[in-house]
Amino acid sequence: PLRTSLVEASKHNLKPIDILLVEDSLADAELFMAAVRYYSRDIEIHHVSDGAEAIDYLSVTSLPDHGRISVFPKLILLDLKMPRVDGIQFLEHIKQHSLLKVIPIIVFTSSSTESDIQRCYQLGVNAYFVKPVDFDSYTDYIHRICDCWVEKNRLPKILSPEPVVASLHL
Repeated sequence: PLRTSLVEASKHNLKPIDILLVEDSLADAELFMAAVRYYSRDIEIHHVSDGAEAIDYLSVTSLPDHGRISVFPKLILLDLKMPRVDGIQFLEHIKQHSLLKVIPIIVFTSSSTESDIQRCYQLGVNAYFVKPVDFDSYTDYIHRICDCWVEKNRLPKILSPEPVVASLHL
């Protein structure tokens, strides 16, 4: 794939993000963003409300050569039970794309169904967490996720903050 500069990305109003949050509940999304801000104000989050919006985000801007430009997140935090395109459908789609399938994905959902857990791991998720109900446990989960997956995890160069131009047929 061809590389382009952050200057080129800024022409398309794109900026590097750390976490792509795929969550249909606005209350859960706001709680997540508050917990992340409490951990660090330097972590950039982009929130979308379902798998279809996440796919659109990951294939943001058409370029004249019919490629796509995207600023890949360091982590996708994914809910499962969403309208339009749910978490499982999103995983089935994203894991078929050679560039996107290496983005770390953590499922963070209220579903503790064994079939959901098995299917998500079959589709290549990096971790599966059931959302805790008490605030202290919730913020502890989020802080540990941010520390491990955003701050300390090393990504391949293809997912570095420098945008990538590629043909994404999503």
